[in-house]
Amino acid sequence: MPDTNRFLKSEYMDNKSEDISDGAEDTKEYWEDEIEFLEARLRGEQGEIDGEDRSSCEEALKIAKENLASL
Repeated sequence: MPDTNRFLKSEYMDNKSEDISDGAEDTKEYWEDEIEFLEARLRGEQGEIDGEDRSSCEEALKIAKENLASL
């Protein structure tokens, strides 16, 4: 199973968490933004991505889509 903690504890996630208020992660817009970012990351639009990061991003994308669908 991929280590999603590596991605979820990344500098990107740390920086992004400073920009949102409590509860914002439960909004449709938040999850749409997360999905957009993760899909772009997987396409290599934020630079090269190694196999471990790819696995983490794929798992995080799956979770983000599930969270969006649950709203």
